Order: sequence, then C-alpha cells, then structure tokens
Amino acid sequence: GAAEGLIAEGRANEAREGLLNALENLPQRIYRVMDSYAYTFFVDALYQVGEPERAAEVIDRNVRFLDGQLKYFIAIADTKPNHEMQNIQYCLFTLQRFSNTAKEQGQTEIHNRIEQMTEGYSQLFLRK
Repeated sequence: GAAEGLIAEGRANEAREGLLNALENLPQRIYRVMDSYAYTFFVDALYQVGEPERAAEVIDRNVRFLDGQLKYFIAIADTKPNHEMQNIQYCLFTLQRFSNTAKEQGQTEIHNRIEQMTEGYSQLFLRK
C-alpha cells in the first residue's frame, strides 16, 4: 500500500501519520477472513514505523475474529465438511502470518499465543 511506498522512500514519518490516521478510521468490526488477511500488511507497516503497541492491538483484534471464525467452521464442519475447508485453511494461513510477524518483531507472547491456538486447530482438523 501507500505506507510501504513511503517507507521504501525513507519517508517513515509520513507513513506513520497515514497509518495512525487509517487506524483511527478502521471499521470496528471485521467481517471477512480476507479483510483480516489484509490487516497482516497493515501490521507489518505499523511495526516498520515503530508502533509495536498499535500493531499488537490490531493483531489481537484479528486473532479474536479468526478464532471465532474457526470455532464457527468447526461447528458446521460435521454437516458441511468440504464446504468450509478453504476458509479454515485461509484462517490458519492468516494466523500464521500474524504469528510470524510478531516473532520477527520480538513479540514472543503474541507469537506463542497464536502458535498454541493454531496448533490446537490443526490437531482438530487432522482428526476429522
């Protein structure tokens, strides 16, 4: 996005201002897994401009959303086993991106929490 371009040009302050402005105007609710995936890039940019606390907040919000989605997909997997597999994989992939970013940024607690969650879900789906 625009922030990545500004960062690449060495204009981190402008990128930071734009990101913080965007953060103020983000929707309060996440509606789709694809939206959550898009936030992985937003989080990367927040870390790059020195906003680890705000990045962690965005990760936490998305992890809670993805956890809820996975619980829902599990609940309906018995009746529609193939229907939601792509969504489940997308959720797990997105969680992995957040986890990797947190690890790269030294956010061990966040990384470990997401890893535990994804491990639990992976075991659930391997049993089915």
